[in-house]
Amino acid sequence: MTSDEYFWGWMAYLLGTATLYAILWYWLGKIRWREVSQLLRLIFAVVLFMPWYTDADKDFLSPAWMVCIGDAFTKSPEEAWRSGSALLIALATMVLLSALLYYWQSRRAAQRANSSGAGSGDGHGTPE
Repeated sequence: MTSDEYFWGWMAYLLGTATLYAILWYWLGKIRWREVSQLLRLIFAVVLFMPWYTDADKDFLSPAWMVCIGDAFTKSPEEAWRSGSALLIALATMVLLSALLYYWQSRRAAQRANSSGAGSGDGHGTPE
């Protein structure tokens, strides 16, 4: 495979995946629970866009999920863990970071609610 073929292969994959991701973004936006919607969007982004080395001997990158499935069918399940473990680590890191971000945002919102609620209890404007 020449570098030009490799480049155009990636361009075709990225164009198709970006289109699919845009459709998923719209579709997942219809989920009522915002946190679930955002988490699913992030999971799809990690799975679809994370690259990994096609072969251990070469410098070519391919989508990690494709390498994992390809290695599982053509080589062995042990070889599939080469890319599958990296994909699982990336997914676990993403879930951990989103959980921390959600916790931080909820604490920040609670602090804002407490600070705005404390100033309104001065008794003005309430009928007696």
